[in-house]
Amino acid sequence: MYVKNLRAVVLLIFVVFLISGCDQKQEVSSSTGDAEENIDEMPEPLNVELILPEKAALGESIEIKAHVTQGEENVDDAYEVVFEIWVENDKENSEMIDYTEYRDGIYSIKKVFEEPGVYHVQSHVTARGMHIMPTKQVIVEEE
Repeated sequence: MYVKNLRAVVLLIFVVFLISGCDQKQEVSSSTGDAEENIDEMPEPLNVELILPEKAALGESIEIKAHVTQGEENVDDAYEVVFEIWVENDKENSEMIDYTEYRDGIYSIKKVFEEPGVYHVQSHVTARGMHIMPTKQVIVEEE
């Protein structure tokens, strides 16, 4: 009698695992189908071209631009465009500057450097659910 009960319990456990395994397979396959559908609907990635001179003269006003595009389209509805500027090896003391001008997908600021050195400029652009942060440098020299 003990052996019959043990067989019944083992058979019951086997059936439960078999049924739960089938349910999981259905879930996985439907999730995979959804993922494949979403791939077709994925938007093109955001692109930011950071534009600034390689060198600048001390005390000279330069223009720093971020040209924001998605595919071939200029992005005119960016949620945030901020330029972070710091002297080399001193990012802790960086300066954050919101864009002040916009035209045809180009967000820009004007900046005057008061000290010579190598400066890093990083744009923080958030638009259409994406965030991108390209970095370039400018060398500021006394004339």
